This record gives sequence, structure tokens and C-alpha cells, in this order.
Amino acid sequence: MSVTGFADNPPTYVWPSIGDSGTGMHCVVGILAALMQRHTTGEGQRVEVSMQDAVVNLIRVSLRDHQRTGKPGQRTGNQLGVSAPGTTYRCHPGGQNDYVFLFVPQQFWHTLLKTIGRTDLIGDARYETAAARWQHKSEVDALVEDWTSERPKHDVMKTLAGAGIRAARASTPAR
Repeated sequence: MSVTGFADNPPTYVWPSIGDSGTGMHCVVGILAALMQRHTTGEGQRVEVSMQDAVVNLIRVSLRDHQRTGKPGQRTGNQLGVSAPGTTYRCHPGGQNDYVFLFVPQQFWHTLLKTIGRTDLIGDARYETAAARWQHKSEVDALVEDWTSERPKHDVMKTLAGAGIRAARASTPAR
């Protein structure tokens, strides 16, 4: 996320799950290599794939450039040419590394509202469905960031995790 998005915006989440799909592709390559060995030698292999290792391979060019220059790559826009503001929220104290990424499925919307102290919005037609929230995205983003911006990112993640809502830090490497 640190290299996705635009330089003047926070890190941007990319919807395609490259970690999941990329890890699956690495696993298939490993399985095919094990099958080739079995056909050649009669002996198979155990195949293990780490999602973290697979993602490091998928971002190897950004990683290489960071290692060469000592600086992370600049955010120049995501693959769609648009940023996705609102998927990342600034946390207190608001430094460039203080963001969390939230994705709240429909079944957790009321839980989120309870967790952030906005039970007054439960049942509000502007926010009751995913489609309605999308139409009022800037309002939703503002109410969530009002809450996150008052808390350190690790407190935000711990509080939301305690409520069953997944949140992840979204960092920009130090420059």
C-alpha cells in the first residue's frame, strides 16, 4: 500500500487480492515442480508457500528500488488511475505512518457504529446498505476518521479486532 495511490494522499488499498492470488500461483508453480520431480525421479516433495514470501516476490521491483536508493518509491497513482480515499483512515497523532485500512462487510456495519460510539446512526437510511454508504462515502469516511484520528493506530486495530472487525495498519515507509 505504501507505493500505491497518489503522492498527496494516504496509502491506497488495491482491491484485487494480489496476496491471495499471487500466493496461489506460487503454490501451483511449486506443485508443478514437485510433480515434475516425481515424474523424473519417482520421489515427490512437500510444497509449502508463505503468503508473505509470495507478496515480497510480487513487489520485488519496489523492494529492489528501495534497497538501491534507500528511499521507497513514490506513489504515482494506482492501476485504475484513481485513488481510493476512505479505505485508509488517519490515526492520532497523524504522522505519515499513522493510517489504518478498514473494510467493513455489511454484517459488521452496526458493530462498527457501536464500537465507534455512533449508535445514533443505526437505522439511518443513508448508511444502512453498502449501496447507500457508497452514495454517502465522504460522510462515512468523515465519521470513521473522526473516531480513528483521536486514537493511535494500534489502539484502533485492537479495539476493532475486539469487536470482530478486521483492520490493518497502512504505512508509508520512512523517507
